[in-house]
Amino acid sequence: MTSPIDASRKNFLTSAASGLGGLALSSILEKEATAGSKSSTPQRNHFPPKAKRCIMVYMAGAPSQLDLFSHKPKLNELDGQSLPDSLLEGKQFAFIKKETAKLMGSKRKFKQHGESGMWFSDVLPNIARHADDICKIDSMHTDQFNHHPAQLRMLTGSEQFNNPSIGSWLQYGLGNVNDNLPSYVVLSAGRGATGGSTLFQSGYMPSAYAGVPFRSEGEPILNLNNPDGLPMNLQRKGLDALSALNVRRAKKIGDTEIDSRIANYELAYRMQRSAPELMDLSQESKKTLEAYGLNRQPKSKAGRGGPSSNYHTYAKNCLLARRMIERDVRFVNII
Repeated sequence: MTSPIDASRKNFLTSAASGLGGLALSSILEKEATAGSKSSTPQRNHFPPKAKRCIMVYMAGAPSQLDLFSHKPKLNELDGQSLPDSLLEGKQFAFIKKETAKLMGSKRKFKQHGESGMWFSDVLPNIARHADDICKIDSMHTDQFNHHPAQLRMLTGSEQFNNPSIGSWLQYGLGNVNDNLPSYVVLSAGRGATGGSTLFQSGYMPSAYAGVPFRSEGEPILNLNNPDGLPMNLQRKGLDALSALNVRRAKKIGDTEIDSRIANYELAYRMQRSAPELMDLSQESKKTLEAYGLNRQPKSKAGRGGPSSNYHTYAKNCLLARRMIERDVRFVNII
């Protein structure tokens, strides 16, 4: 009798219509992250990618876009007035009393810059100088205003759980070119975004596409280093034995997560040599360290996100992100 595990979708497609479903599935997935593969993510692409790598700076809790680059003259015109009925009808607000709420415009001064006429406030004079060299999208909007759902919408495209994050999709589309580092890395300072690990999840995609959090101090990944007394050659033998068992299990039940587990173990083994060099900033020049603000003394001693040392951590993360991109990490998310 066939067990529920064996009666999986993969087995159904393999057997249905004399196996044509399995051929179609294989053609679509082009799965290269199989047991024993060196890379943790597929490397083949349907089309040659034009994009190479990306650093996404997601500053949850930063100043409002209404005070930075999203010019709203109509909102300024209605400043201090009650919310219009069209905005209130059929809506529920978690932290707003609809009856007494007032509209509030921005106090900042906005100007157009460059040949493109891009709007920036007086808070961003230096970025405004590069108006014709950057892309700004003003048409994006959402009705999510609570922290966690809004952050999920921003980084996964949906306020619902279990959807792949933007870094997972970039990994899927661009593949992996560095076998010794993850393709998708997450760097955080202080407490980071309130959404936590849900913001860099792989969702319904294999777990190999999930973001890998790096720490900026100490071991980049907890438990990455071997405990005292465990030589590398003995660890290698243990991984080979574990991989052989996982391969047997994967063939028996057809669970792709086992393939991801094997690839992640192998990646961690290779990272033991590459990660320490990546995190070592001793070879960076004093000029570079100053440019990234590693020695900058913040004016405020503490904030909602934690102690002033978070300023140093954030600056260090920006420098680490650049070093990762130089080593062909595909996507680095600074949160």
